[in-house]
Parts: sequence; C-alpha cells; structure tokens
Amino acid sequence: MKLIYLNLLLFYLIVLGFIGINISNEIVNNINNKVFSILLPYFGLCCLLLLLIANINFWIAILKFSYKDIFTLMQYTKIIKIGLIPFWIMNIIKLMNKLSNEYIIDYLPIIITLYIILIISSEYSILYLILLFQKKLINIKQLILFIIAQLIFIIDIIIIISIFKNIKISIKAHNGT
Repeated sequence: MKLIYLNLLLFYLIVLGFIGINISNEIVNNINNKVFSILLPYFGLCCLLLLLIANINFWIAILKFSYKDIFTLMQYTKIIKIGLIPFWIMNIIKLMNKLSNEYIIDYLPIIITLYIILIISSEYSILYLILLFQKKLINIKQLILFIIAQLIFIIDIIIIISIFKNIKISIKAHNGT
C-alpha cells in the first residue's frame, strides 16, 4: 500500500518538474541557463523513479489479480484515480493556457508523457474491471467500454467513480442489505 502513495508523490514531483522547467524556460530567455540545468536532471530523476515504481506496481497489480483480490485492486484504483485528480486539473489547465498561444507540436512530448502516466495509472483499474467481469458483475460489452474509457483523459475518472458507486449498490442489493 505504501508504494501507491509513493507513486502519487512521484506524479506530483513530475508536475513540479514540469512547472519548474517551464518557469526556467521563461527565466532562461531573460537571465541564464543555471535554473534549467538544475531542474532538468530533477525531472529526469523523477521520471526514472516513476518508471521504477510503476514497474514494481505492475507486478504487485498482477499478483493481486492472480489472487483475485478485488478489494485491494479497488482500493489501489481509488487511491490512484482520485489522488491524481489535482494532477490532471493542473496539467490540463496549464496545457490549455499554453496551447491557446502556441502550437501543439511544441508540447507533444509533454502530452505523450501525460498519456504514459494515464496508462500507468490505469493498470489497477483495468485489472479491477477484469475481476468484475470474472465475478459476473459486469458483462463483456461493459468491460470493453470501461477499459477503453480508462485510456481517455477525464472520462477514466468519471467512469471508475460511477463503477464504484454502482458496484457498491449491486453488492448491497445482492446481500440483501
């Protein structure tokens, strides 16, 4: 469980790295390259640590899935998806602000990085959805639709929150409480 919180911390460190690099780009135009040379290695280190933690989390997710531990997968999914809401809000606002003034091609590496983070953050939710299907709580059409939704910004969080709500209701109805 501690790895999930470390993963969230690294996502936020990357955000700070993005902000620092953009600020340093503006400073570089006015002052010098010193701030940029400090922040770029920091951003690279955060990305490497994120990949390491994401790799460890992937194997933990596979292990939890193999044990059919639906509760833990649900908890990890909640932590990652809901915990990243401020991350996505900050980045979407920042990108929209920048894209209104400049070309999208200039920000393609940042957009690709954000999409990779989206995919990494979806590993628990996708395995959680597969377990729901195996337990016959959702059908194959829903499974496919929900997995596709996990790969689309903003929609992934809306869908997973609605699934948590509906699954909780259906489990209560099934148990008769």
